[in-house]
Amino acid sequence: MTRPRMDNYPADDPTTLNALIAAQVRVQRKRKHWSQARLAQALGVKLNVAQQIETGSRRISAEELCLLAYTLDVSPAELLSGAFTSQRRVPLLPGRSFSRRAVRAWAAGEPGAALPGMDERRYEEEVSDDEYLARKRVYGLENLEATVHELHKRAESGNEEAIDDCLRALEAQAKHMRHVFGRKRGTVPSRRRASGAVEVTKGKQ
Repeated sequence: MTRPRMDNYPADDPTTLNALIAAQVRVQRKRKHWSQARLAQALGVKLNVAQQIETGSRRISAEELCLLAYTLDVSPAELLSGAFTSQRRVPLLPGRSFSRRAVRAWAAGEPGAALPGMDERRYEEEVSDDEYLARKRVYGLENLEATVHELHKRAESGNEEAIDDCLRALEAQAKHMRHVFGRKRGTVPSRRRASGAVEVTKGKQ
């Protein structure tokens, strides 16, 4: 798969992400019952600059995107994902579009929201320490829940060996969770791929 490049962005193309953001700025400005002059004043720019933003003739920078979202009382992720348009797919990259939901989840940094072509492992691990620990805690709790569910199933079967196997898995997962929940800010160890999940031997029902 050919990776998108910055020099592939077409100039003055009405189907680009820049044009999508521009259209939403116009929609949100009108929802606030603002004139273009009022928007320009709020942004601290001249009227012609606000007009260029809304027509898409001005390339919106990251700083301008954040300022526009702040001024219009919306999230940058919503503007990026085309939340305020009827367009179902977002032209996020040159020659590539994604669903609004996928773009919004990715822009918000949600777990499991890596876009096609991205390194999913890096996406999950290259986050702030607080977010890294939060994700490990969520995954750990999900693993515990799954093991408890498996334990209930095996208890109904009456197979003592299978039950003991499941209890050992629970004990190991609980130990891992005590370690994760005991971590404080700034004490995150080396980022190695470790979900903390303990495999329960299959077939012992």
